Amino acid sequence: MKIQGIIFTVNEVPRKLYKIKSGKVREMKKSGPVMLEPGDFVALPEYLLEIPLTGDVSAIEESEIEEVSLTDEFENILSRLVFLRKTKINNNSFSLEDFLIEDEDLDNVINHMETLLSLSVGELPDDEEAAMHLIENIDESKLLTKVNYIKNFIKKFPNSKIGAELILDTAKKVYSTIGDRYITKLLCKKLLLHYSDNLEACHNALNLLALVYKEEGNIMWIFYSELSKYVEVKQNENS
Repeated sequence: MKIQGIIFTVNEVPRKLYKIKSGKVREMKKSGPVMLEPGDFVALPEYLLEIPLTGDVSAIEESEIEEVSLTDEFENILSRLVFLRKTKINNNSFSLEDFLIEDEDLDNVINHMETLLSLSVGELPDDEEAAMHLIENIDESKLLTKVNYIKNFIKKFPNSKIGAELILDTAKKVYSTIGDRYITKLLCKKLLLHYSDNLEACHNALNLLALVYKEEGNIMWIFYSELSKYVEVKQNENS
């Protein structure tokens, strides 16, 4: 729809998710005005968290906005949030105001989106091989969807012989493709928790954890590096 003027008013809780097709929209944040452009979502954090706006949201020129489905936009929004979290961790001087989400809302928005995404994935087949086939055929551009299916796979098939390799392979792809260290660490730790008897997979997961923590400048990388060496020794003893 085409609009010029107020879209949402201060203290209103947005009940619809709009995406800008053309024109300019201004959001009044606590930190000051923020300009939205085509491709941006209107009042995104407030819509997701169901919280009141801290200022008016207005189209400052004739603009076209369209109501979109949260389900259809999951991957686009999550990819954006992953980028924000990664940038926030890497650069302490980075200002989230440039990306339209207040600093204190970012983790809440990400957690909320990940919870919604977990609920949105369908049921896995009762047959382990069929479930594995479904996961393996998820498009590589939807890695975050795949992660949530894997979480369900672990719960449904806790004694799976292939679960460890599935987790490890996905963790490596998440790290190399979208660079999300949080999810990479989460997957590796799930592998260690659920498949501690698979020494080879645990060894690889520990090496990846050491790499990620070292990249973050976190001293925990030494701990995981030492654990990796210990597991390697156990592997050699067993062989």
